[in-house]
Amino acid sequence: NSSKTTRLNFSGLRMNRHIKIFVILLGFLVLPEAALASGQTLVEGVVLDQSSSVYETGSKLSFYIDHDRTRTIDEVSHASFRKNFNIVKYSTPVIKKSGSVIWARLEIDNQTSINQYYLFNDYFPLYKQQVFYKDKNNINREMQAGHFYGNASHSLHERHTILPLELRKGKNILFLRFEQPFEALHLNMLVSDAVGLSDLSALNTAEISLYVALIIAFFLFNMVIFLVIRDDAYFYYSMHVLLIGAFFATFYGFPFSWLGTSPYFNAAFIPNYISQISGIFGVLFFLHFLKVRERSEKAFRYFKLIIYAVVLNFIYMLSGGAFALELWILILAIGSVSQLVFSISYIRQDPYCIFYTIAWGLHLGIIILYILGAAEVAETHIRNGHIMFGSIFEMLILTFALGYRFTSILKEKEVIEQQVFQVLRREDSLVQLSYRDSLTGAYNRRKFDEVLSQELKTSEEDGTSFSLILIDIDHFKDVNDQYGHETGDKVLKEFAKVISRFIRKSDTFCRFGGEEFSLIVDSGEISDAESLAEKIRQELENMQLLEQKISMTVSCGVTVYKMEDSVSSILKRADEALYKAKNDGRNKVVTFDIT
Repeated sequence: NSSKTTRLNFSGLRMNRHIKIFVILLGFLVLPEAALASGQTLVEGVVLDQSSSVYETGSKLSFYIDHDRTRTIDEVSHASFRKNFNIVKYSTPVIKKSGSVIWARLEIDNQTSINQYYLFNDYFPLYKQQVFYKDKNNINREMQAGHFYGNASHSLHERHTILPLELRKGKNILFLRFEQPFEALHLNMLVSDAVGLSDLSALNTAEISLYVALIIAFFLFNMVIFLVIRDDAYFYYSMHVLLIGAFFATFYGFPFSWLGTSPYFNAAFIPNYISQISGIFGVLFFLHFLKVRERSEKAFRYFKLIIYAVVLNFIYMLSGGAFALELWILILAIGSVSQLVFSISYIRQDPYCIFYTIAWGLHLGIIILYILGAAEVAETHIRNGHIMFGSIFEMLILTFALGYRFTSILKEKEVIEQQVFQVLRREDSLVQLSYRDSLTGAYNRRKFDEVLSQELKTSEEDGTSFSLILIDIDHFKDVNDQYGHETGDKVLKEFAKVISRFIRKSDTFCRFGGEEFSLIVDSGEISDAESLAEKIRQELENMQLLEQKISMTVSCGVTVYKMEDSVSSILKRADEALYKAKNDGRNKVVTFDIT
């Protein structure tokens, strides 16, 4: 909407869901039956002097309410009837919906050489308007506009009401007759020349384009985040934003203008339907964004009841319920105040509540400032379009809050992942400890049994093979007796370190207990196992351990897997080979021949 023509509807029938009830209540208090200041007479009219291309009419209009709907143009235009017209103090007159006929009187003093002007009214839900005046040839003219007449050719635009005026030089008096039984009458009327009309249209297009671009940006931003992290709050807010945009689009008549049709039923009621759906998504967003259920189960159920009430009222409105709009306003008032109270009550505990309260309070502040200013201050470009762009401020704050929520979720996810990783590491460490011999660091008998069973299963299924070496330290009891058990434990540790230098990652080195060890070799060639066992034997034979220069030897029993082996059978063969090595004088490697 253009900066000269966007206005706030005090009736509350077409408003952002966050502000309707406050505007309605204040509007009813500020504006009497016709929003008129009684007992005053018209002091001056609009003076066209080429100082501007667009002239305000709001505070220049005077009104008469025909409750009986019987007055004619001849009666109201008579000089003696002028005393019945009262001037309005407001820069944008707002008259509550009623079954009465509203007459408006406007004096235009044309001090220019231009005869062609335009009466511009940016109020899409206008139901029925008739304009009476004498043109430049002193001929009585009557023009009609509004949804009652359909898309009349004499209205130059489908969405705006733009009526051509052929004004005489000097004083011109226009009488306007309105019928507005379904909506409040919001007279966003201006008088402009051709240049001004072009400027109004350009500015209107720019404002709407900016608003649509911002709505789309907010919608896409939150929807993309929803698709990434699957947080329902982003989906509900995306839908809420989209429906706010749809509300304003239908309220200002853009879809009907683009489609070339504008039936009054659609203009009057579609935004009300959209506003209720938007309200539902707004409450769902509120519930998820502020985590209401986690804070209070009773509050969660209470707001769920509000959602159900909106749904039932929506159905009631579709069925043509007489008080559906009033019920919607009541539900909106209760829900809006309840949400604000809830967010304020947790404002010290949660930054999300701070964001929500600021966004809500900003909206209310804009409305209050507008109402206070509308009665005393002339319209300005800054305050025009405040409903739409006030909603943009709310979206900006809440989108920022959702962005903050996104980063918080990522940080929480990172912390959780680190905690999970640490837990897994601890669990892995515990598992490893359960498989390790506490003294030597080699695997224990439990690990040996598991690996051996798995090797047997794999060899049976895949046809592969492996070897098994049993190792026993010769005369280890003598070490304990001569040097003590503490030194004996150190010898076992050094022994394990020596063995670890000879084995591969695919081999499994285990301590059976005492001075007995085993080695599962990932090779089915008996010669490989024999060679490894011999290297270990020779290495230990030729070295001395610890400061005491302790010498030691080992005996080894070697065997290889054969078909249908079991844990007991392969262990028995390896043990027999080890027993033979020890009986043959120790410090030997003996292989069990399976051929």
